[in-house]
Amino acid sequence: KVFPMENRRIGEGPIPPIPELYINKHQVHGLTILRKFGWKLVCIRRSDDINPSVILKNKAEDALGILETDGTLRINIDLEIRKASIFEPSSVDSNTDYLLSRYTESNVK
Repeated sequence: KVFPMENRRIGEGPIPPIPELYINKHQVHGLTILRKFGWKLVCIRRSDDINPSVILKNKAEDALGILETDGTLRINIDLEIRKASIFEPSSVDSNTDYLLSRYTESNVK
């Protein structure tokens, strides 16, 4: 069954409960660097389980981009995402912090 875009993620947040299953070490490294330039994690699109899309936002430039599997950022002017409270700066910051802390914890073991 295909749901409209706004209803596909019912009951799930923009970041999966176990984000380290969807993001690799190159992406974490890229995010760590990009974060210094104002980029924050918005969501991890899981429409394709093989190649999920890691979406970043730079509020200062009002830009969206996709964090590629090699850790580089591809700015995409045609990228569309839901207009929701996830763009509140504190929420976006905590999403980024959450992902980085989860990934670090899982790789320390």
